[in-house]
Amino acid sequence: MDTARSALGRFGIPAVGIVFAALFLVPDVLAGGQLPIPAILSVLLLGGAIAAAGRFPRASMSVALALVVIQIGFPFALSMARDWPIYTGPAIVVFFVALNASPHVRLQGLGCALLLTLAATLLFGTRMQQAARQFAVMVEASSPAEADASLWLYLGIEFSVLMVGAWLLGFGIRMTIERFRLIRERSAAAETIRHAELKLVVAGERTRIARDLHDVLAHSLAVIAAQADGTRYLSNDQPPVVAAALKNISGAARSALIDAQRVIENLSHDAENGPGLAEIDGLIAQMRQGHLTIERTDQGTRQSLTSDQELAVYRVVQESLTNALKHAGLGSTATIRFNWDGPGLTLHITSTPSVQANVQRDRPAPGGRGISGLRDRVEASGGWLTAEPDEEAFITTAFIPYTDQNPASSGPNTSGATHG
Repeated sequence: MDTARSALGRFGIPAVGIVFAALFLVPDVLAGGQLPIPAILSVLLLGGAIAAAGRFPRASMSVALALVVIQIGFPFALSMARDWPIYTGPAIVVFFVALNASPHVRLQGLGCALLLTLAATLLFGTRMQQAARQFAVMVEASSPAEADASLWLYLGIEFSVLMVGAWLLGFGIRMTIERFRLIRERSAAAETIRHAELKLVVAGERTRIARDLHDVLAHSLAVIAAQADGTRYLSNDQPPVVAAALKNISGAARSALIDAQRVIENLSHDAENGPGLAEIDGLIAQMRQGHLTIERTDQGTRQSLTSDQELAVYRVVQESLTNALKHAGLGSTATIRFNWDGPGLTLHITSTPSVQANVQRDRPAPGGRGISGLRDRVEASGGWLTAEPDEEAFITTAFIPYTDQNPASSGPNTSGATHG
């Protein structure tokens, strides 16, 4: 609404003032210039007052009122400019003041309308006083006094309808506009409240999930780590392979416990402080301890990603490597390719099983909960994800668009780097 009011004050109202002056002056010019100079100047001043009513309402009202009042004591008649219709000019000024001005100036516009009614009634009444007898005959009055009273009453009603009516019309339109604006603001406030309530519900659900996750995972992972360490320390004559496996079990359990606690602590803060690109190398090193051969290739110049997007990339790599170890079997191979070229990061992860692994039986189902969760996470970051098997391997492809096209200041150019 503020934009519409600004456009009205800058273009619409001045156009009305120009049209008003042209309607009264152009016919006179075409007829040979019959209006006296004072009347022409008065029309121009009224047109200017209308044009400035949007930006300078007080000055416009002062000019309109002065033009009517001055004629009471001077012989020139503004009414000569096409008779009384010229007095629609002050009414238009009052209308625009009531429509476009501030509440305080709008109230002053009502006072100006009353003064214009009084001044115009006095002006026309004194000039028509000499025709009172003729007016008395016209209204069938019994005496000149009744004719005078009827004259003043008629003029007062006429100019009240014109001046005060113009102000009431502008005020009514303004109040209607304000009412619709308040309705829109109330609807927007109700929508904001609804979103806030949804956020509270989500926060409560996250709290419940965090509590359940802590109860289910934290204790179990701690027990696994403690038993693996206890078994490793109590049995000194264990084969090196068994000792290494127990160590890996303990380390994986502790790492999973730390990750679980981090997830629990940050459930209410989305991806803040979550793992990102910097932790992927550590994840790869940890997964290699489970006898999984991993090759990583980075192509192009690394770009900046948001914390949510980095977390999504980390989870895609983590889930893919976990599935490769779980479904493809020991001795399987996983290839990770980061392609930083183009409008976003393209991530290809291919897991190839060992000869001994039964791929058809153990490969993850594309509609599994883990892959579905990954797809939701990547789509929430603005990208897409596909995960499906081919004849020899299981391929996961993810695309995450960049939010900043400038290269990350701390990211090295790793074009062609390979991590075996």
